[in-house]
Amino acid sequence: MEQRDKILEEYYAQMGIAKPVYDFCMKVEEELKDRFEQLPYRKVMFVNKPDEKHGSCYYLKGFENDDCVGIITDSIGWKGMRPIDQFDYVRFLDGKDFVE
Repeated sequence: MEQRDKILEEYYAQMGIAKPVYDFCMKVEEELKDRFEQLPYRKVMFVNKPDEKHGSCYYLKGFENDDCVGIITDSIGWKGMRPIDQFDYVRFLDGKDFVE
């Protein structure tokens, strides 16, 4: 049995960021989100605008005027908060729903 065969689906989680590659249009981005939704495991995709259609999309505030979500691990301001801190990733990794 190889290492890749030992992954237990119940413990697998996928985190992604919706970023346009080259000049994908909105239609392709929507298609990619639709395909992402079909993946059979817990997942979250960080997006720069609210997305009611895709349940796995989590809106990170602060990137509304950008084409996509930027770097989510850089500190912003004197408190050292990062965009990723808006998301309860510990709760997500514990297997709980991130949408409240």
